[in-house]
Amino acid sequence: MISGYGVNVVVSPGDYVKITFVADKIGTFEIRCSVYCGEPLFNSGAGHWLMKGILKVVEP
Repeated sequence: MISGYGVNVVVSPGDYVKITFVADKIGTFEIRCSVYCGEPLFNSGAGHWLMKGILKVVEP
């Protein structure tokens, strides 16, 4: 999910999905997983709370 843009696409593990949208708002927007997939087990890798990113738009 990309906050502020209404973009919410479900992507299955191992799949690649191309998403096209118009980034017409200047600012910093959070990208996060919107489907709860559990917490990490001891030394098992990334958990749901780590599935996030940032979209920074500097010019519309």
